[in-house]
Amino acid sequence: LFGRAVTARSTPPDFGAVLHAVGLIGPGDVLVIDAGAQTHHAMIGDILGGHLHRQGAAGLVCDGAVRDVAGLAAMPGLPVYARAVNPLGPTTARIGEVNGGIMIGGIAIAPGDLIIGDDDGLVALPPALLPRLINAAEAKLRLEAEWTARLTAGESIRDIFKLG
Repeated sequence: LFGRAVTARSTPPDFGAVLHAVGLIGPGDVLVIDAGAQTHHAMIGDILGGHLHRQGAAGLVCDGAVRDVAGLAAMPGLPVYARAVNPLGPTTARIGEVNGGIMIGGIAIAPGDLIIGDDDGLVALPPALLPRLINAAEAKLRLEAEWTARLTAGESIRDIFKLG
């Protein structure tokens, strides 16, 4: 997952902000839903997920529940990260905030932040930090490749990691 955040703050079972935010999604955007970690109602499923997919969204993050996971999983190129799965959908669409600052798992996310995810989890970065972090990330990858090569060559853990 890699894209820019479009944020929605909703209070389940209301998903008004989600509807408005889905209407703003463009290619490469990630819909990031702050449902306050509440999981008693899903905030999105395969109907709106399908619309995101057709719009070229890069992914979906929900700090709450999603539904229709088989349908969502069948959409290639639309990774979905959610706190929970719940078949019970939203019941109202009146309130919420779109493209404001939100909190996901205790982390502040602003509209336009870069959302990066893989099988190990998610990170949100303000775009201004990216140039500074790329060098450090590339250095870490080089170090890990070196460790792997040394382990494969049979060098001891003690020597590689300087365990004294």
